[in-house]
Amino acid sequence: MPIAINVAGPHLIQWKAANSGATYADLGRGDNQDLFRIDTTLKYADIATNEFGDMPAESVMTGISATVHMTFVSWDIDQYDNLQARIAGCTASAKTTFFPTVGQLVGAGHATAANDYTVSFKLVPAITGRRGIEVSRVRILSANVQDFGNRATRLLITGDLLPDVDGIGTNALYTFTTA
Repeated sequence: MPIAINVAGPHLIQWKAANSGATYADLGRGDNQDLFRIDTTLKYADIATNEFGDMPAESVMTGISATVHMTFVSWDIDQYDNLQARIAGCTASAKTTFFPTVGQLVGAGHATAANDYTVSFKLVPAITGRRGIEVSRVRILSANVQDFGNRATRLLITGDLLPDVDGIGTNALYTFTTA
């Protein structure tokens, strides 16, 4: 396969409650200053012996961690309110973000949307035939609106990708799509 320059071009980011069966809703668009990205890190437990000193003689894979980052310059305020309500485990009300219930489980999977506070994101390229990505289960770590005042604000969202406990070993970390 030839080496090619890969540029997805402009895109739209959509979201939905992870286990809801609902269709994706348009959340917003980023810009070229801070693009949608996924960082993955493989996890290992190293086994050392005295013949190799501090170097691992063997490693056991213990998992993977992945984080998604996205920044929006334009976004649907109502959808952002719905996203905030979803991750706090409450309903959207009067444009207010509530404190989440302390001790609630994130519930990644468990076959019902009522017990699952994770969300899914989908990056949809605006140019036909370009590559997008779908992330099926995200635990939101931060959702911040920055720079209130006399300039355009930015919405920043960061989250951890989680496995679906109902589908360990059979569910994807993320899936590439084509528009």
